[in-house]
Amino acid sequence: MSNLDTTTAYPRLIRRIQAVLIDGVIIPVAAIAIMMVVARMGYGGVYAGSAATLTVFLLEPILVTTTGGTIGHHLLGIRVIDSSTTSALGIFRATLRFIVKTTLGLFSLIVVSTSRKHQAIHDYLSGSIVVIKNPNALPAYEVLKERVVEEKGYIYPSKIWRIMIIALYSVIFFVAYVFIVVLLMTENCLNNDICTGYDQAVSVVSQILWFVGTVTLLVLGWRGKLWGCRRKLKNVENIA
Repeated sequence: MSNLDTTTAYPRLIRRIQAVLIDGVIIPVAAIAIMMVVARMGYGGVYAGSAATLTVFLLEPILVTTTGGTIGHHLLGIRVIDSSTTSALGIFRATLRFIVKTTLGLFSLIVVSTSRKHQAIHDYLSGSIVVIKNPNALPAYEVLKERVVEEKGYIYPSKIWRIMIIALYSVIFFVAYVFIVVLLMTENCLNNDICTGYDQAVSVVSQILWFVGTVTLLVLGWRGKLWGCRRKLKNVENIA
């Protein structure tokens, strides 16, 4: 068991993904259910849509502000706090966090594997971090400390250069990914949008592999382990 303080005990990425998936089921179902109830009461159109929107707002930004997390967060034992003060997020920043998270989806979580405080893009922009509520209740491998991004004893390329190299690798990887998917998918699916179970399986597996590959490139690039932006040992003279 771990004895880390809750302000420095971060959850693994998989736990955060699980929370997103849980919310991805609960929030839409709740919004649709409320919309149908309002419509059956004779208040369709704008009223039903407004009720659904309010439900989504209640289950994400307002819950994050008032309770420290969504239903998914609470079920997984994690909470959202201000990265500077460790207090609850205000409603404005909680709403901003929700908008960015919804817009980017799982892609926002990619940078969690490279950031010092395990922050996603929506965490950076809203000034939040996600921590474990009770780290002592979890095994040690579930509790992460603040990450050391740049190891001592190495000289790293500038952050701008690393970002450029990562972007270049990502473009090449994406082009290769699209090319392979096109080769594997059936013509009927590509041209007529009539897809078989095989096509759907290819689509799901390829998206998972793309996500994993993109995360891998980001992690290796940021840690100076990609060709073109490799880190170098300090005080070591290069002999031509």
